[in-house]
Amino acid sequence: MKRSSWENGLRETLEVLAEKHGVPGTSLAVYHGGETFESATGVLNLKTGVEATPDTLFQIGSITKVYTATLVMLLVQEGKLRLDEPVRAYLPDFRLEDEEAAASITVRQLLAHTSGMEGDQFEDFGRGDDCLERFVEACAGLPQLHRPGQLFSYCNAGYVIAGRIVEVLTGKTWDAALKEMLLDPAGLKESVTLPEDALLHRAAVGHLPDPEGPIDGTPILAPQWMPPRSIGPAGLVTATARDAVSFVRLHLAGGLSVDGERVLSEEIVAEMQQPQIKIVPNALTGLDAWGLGWELYDWGGRRVIGHDGNTIGQNAFMRAFPSEDLVVVLLTNGPGASEVFEGLFPELFAPFGMEPAKDPEPLEAGSLELEPSRFVGKYTRMGIELGVSEGDGGLVMNSAQSGPLSDLAQELENEPMRPAGATTFLVRLPGSEKSYPATFVDIDRSNWLYLGARAHRRSDA
Repeated sequence: MKRSSWENGLRETLEVLAEKHGVPGTSLAVYHGGETFESATGVLNLKTGVEATPDTLFQIGSITKVYTATLVMLLVQEGKLRLDEPVRAYLPDFRLEDEEAAASITVRQLLAHTSGMEGDQFEDFGRGDDCLERFVEACAGLPQLHRPGQLFSYCNAGYVIAGRIVEVLTGKTWDAALKEMLLDPAGLKESVTLPEDALLHRAAVGHLPDPEGPIDGTPILAPQWMPPRSIGPAGLVTATARDAVSFVRLHLAGGLSVDGERVLSEEIVAEMQQPQIKIVPNALTGLDAWGLGWELYDWGGRRVIGHDGNTIGQNAFMRAFPSEDLVVVLLTNGPGASEVFEGLFPELFAPFGMEPAKDPEPLEAGSLELEPSRFVGKYTRMGIELGVSEGDGGLVMNSAQSGPLSDLAQELENEPMRPAGATTFLVRLPGSEKSYPATFVDIDRSNWLYLGARAHRRSDA
């Protein structure tokens, strides 16, 4: 493989895909064999028309969780924290609606998304340095979705609580601790958490689907730039693609920064990549297990670590392949991002003989005997209710959302559910050309529906 032809192919394919799927701006960084390739397309803001470049900062959303997990593990490395201690060992006043759960949830369960608490609390607790403290105080009203350790369900609140533990143990805000303990030692100079710091760089703005336009039409500017500061540890790092690549390289190099400085021990790096819980098949495409912060994939027997993220109109994708010393980061600022990322797969991975895990395929009509009535019902978690009912051609899904960010979300209206297996269906989410797996499972005599890596408990049984 000639590197120049490979890079030219990636650059051309990125431009074609971004235009095809209506993504205003992208930034791609790929590290392999000691070299980093960078490319960018489009604009960082449709209103201003400012060009997106490799120097542009994008919000990396939930990829932030790997940074927060790394910060927590630095405290483990220093002997200040133990993963299997209950949260109350560090936050004595920690409360949930379920007192028994609040007393038993461990730090490890926060990082592995197995705490069982309802996770999507997005209340705004202001811009003050006490915003995480106030967030955790408000968790006293959070109900429990399942018993701690019972199963996996993606939980943003758990990472804010982990961030608050960092604040208590360091005496600094999460933002300051992240910068002083991780970003600066790792040489990540193009990674920030606060909007006033992002303003010192070229910064991308999010774009959302036009609710009155076609799926593949021109998106509109998002009405706000980022979520509240109080969910910072769960999703508010803003970075260039190359800086995000350098962060991953820290983990691939056994804890050494790109400058050769020791930041993490090899033991800590290895522990973060160990599976903490297996994931329900088809809960998220290709996802096999969850580590401490990391998503763990199995691509035909090859181990892959990574994470995805999204904020208000910005989407980010991170994959790393330890056996190939390969890191890929794609940052975008509009809908259609998943289609762009997946469209790059042949150019990105075929040269290395790797084939990514694929979405389940819809089955031909009549090829599988199903009992639709067994799936009909209401499935809920905090802020959303999914209704599954029988339509003319099979099952359909409706959704109703509530909460602080619900006005930014589009709801499902009689969306067809195409069978892809005995308990898995494909559902096209609002504003997307792509369909996602919706998987029904029975766990401990309860019925659950997984969609977007989140468990929804059947509420009408």
